[in-house]
Amino acid sequence: MRKPEFLERAGITFRQLDYWARAGYITPEGAETTSSDARSLAPDQVHEVRTLVAEGFTKTEIAERFHVSYGTVRDVVEHRRAYADDRDPSRIAEHANTPKSGHARLWTEAECAVAERMGRLVRAGIEVATAAEIARRPDEQIEIGPGVFVQVAPEVSR
Repeated sequence: MRKPEFLERAGITFRQLDYWARAGYITPEGAETTSSDARSLAPDQVHEVRTLVAEGFTKTEIAERFHVSYGTVRDVVEHRRAYADDRDPSRIAEHANTPKSGHARLWTEAECAVAERMGRLVRAGIEVATAAEIARRPDEQIEIGPGVFVQVAPEVSR
């Protein structure tokens, strides 16, 4: 399905879709998911990469730490425009949901369901990374703290 339908059905905003896709929490149809570079770095990771460079870490050390290629780290450091600045959400690239070919990405029903569950969890106050983990395992109880378990219903009637 295309982005407008995906956003409506999942009940999320474009900014959420953009961030979650960049962070690797949701994946468009046909995206390579086996590579560690299949996801972009999340904005907080971009900031951390830049901090580590300023502290004298090498790009190779940083790449190993984040499980990404040297080129990804180089892009973060040398091509600021390619990555969002975590302190300025307005800098997020307009075409983050479009592959380099310029063709709009398509989203599967399964990813729409994950995004919808993530949205519900985030609105309930669960951190995004935790919400992503829980949303991918709707039939399981996930321990989010000592003795605190969460289980999400696969669907909610609107």
